[in-house]
Amino acid sequence: MAGDMDVKKNKFVEEWNGRREITEKAFEYTPKATVTLLLTMVAFPAFVYGLCKSELETSGNTCINGKQKYM
Repeated sequence: MAGDMDVKKNKFVEEWNGRREITEKAFEYTPKATVTLLLTMVAFPAFVYGLCKSELETSGNTCINGKQKYM
């Protein structure tokens, strides 16, 4: 039914779809890929968690740590 419609293809969308189809064929597993995956899946989230946790502990936020500061 859509064959009668005057639809223009977007060049960039078609290129993106083509690249997605060949990604798994073009992916090469190397030791460098292992390091990159570990850094992005383990080290970066651990760093962000530690940073947020330390910020909440030092900020004096009474909603999180329950400590109140009296003046």
